Amino acid sequence: MIIALQAVLLISGCSDSENKKAAKPIEDKQVYICTGNSASRYHLDKFCSGLAKCKDTIITINLVAAQKRGRTICSLE
Repeated sequence: MIIALQAVLLISGCSDSENKKAAKPIEDKQVYICTGNSASRYHLDKFCSGLAKCKDTIITINLVAAQKRGRTICSLE
């Protein structure tokens, strides 16, 4: 049984060590925010329709920094 499971993982390319390498730490996750004074959300996609309303500059920032600025995830995500 264990050998069969290892074979499935090997074939699918999902070894535990590969999963740990592939997962990015949360502080490396990049999000997008509008720099306007009334902006309060962060966006996972730079083409999010929520960002289309931005009248100021759109910047890329890491997720932790966006959250420290009080931003929450866009409801359109």
